[in-house]
Amino acid sequence: MLDTVYSKLIERYTFLPNASEPVDSEPTIKNIPTIRVQPNRKKWSDYFPEKDIELIKGYEIDILIRFGFFILRGEILSSAKYGIWSYHHGDNNVNRGGPAGFWESMESWPEVGTILQILTEDLDNGKILSRSYSCTNKMSVRDHRSNYFWKSSKLITRKIKELYDIGEKVFFEKVDHDNRHPLLYSERLYVKP
Repeated sequence: MLDTVYSKLIERYTFLPNASEPVDSEPTIKNIPTIRVQPNRKKWSDYFPEKDIELIKGYEIDILIRFGFFILRGEILSSAKYGIWSYHHGDNNVNRGGPAGFWESMESWPEVGTILQILTEDLDNGKILSRSYSCTNKMSVRDHRSNYFWKSSKLITRKIKELYDIGEKVFFEKVDHDNRHPLLYSERLYVKP
């Protein structure tokens, strides 16, 4: 009972901005061409229609960033020059599944990991671009998630800058070198309680 009251107070009087709070991106992208797609959903995977893929390829995009889709499959994965980059909120060596940040906080893990990866057809085994670790907030799942979501939000801009600074050839040689060992996973698949 006391822990429930304490948790509610912590949630109410936190000063950390909630990274999960929806934000209208329209003002930021109003002058950028936009393509609205409706993927074909099959179980837990999204497949883009061929006409949408051709339209996307016509823009000759360097990097696509995955937000708001299920598992992407099919030709969309090769429609940008440097692939589709995606976050995996959790250390994929010890935690796969979800919800993001929940189990680390509830089970009092000392840290939480985030990876930025280039998606491939091989689920949870994309080419890892970057890893980030944060301390786990054991008092509040919301604050815990906000902290590491805000921290990991910088990974994309850092990797794009690195790609620009060192060039495509050296960048992807480094990515291939860092991903040369297969990633084996034998822990449980975490699911929503």
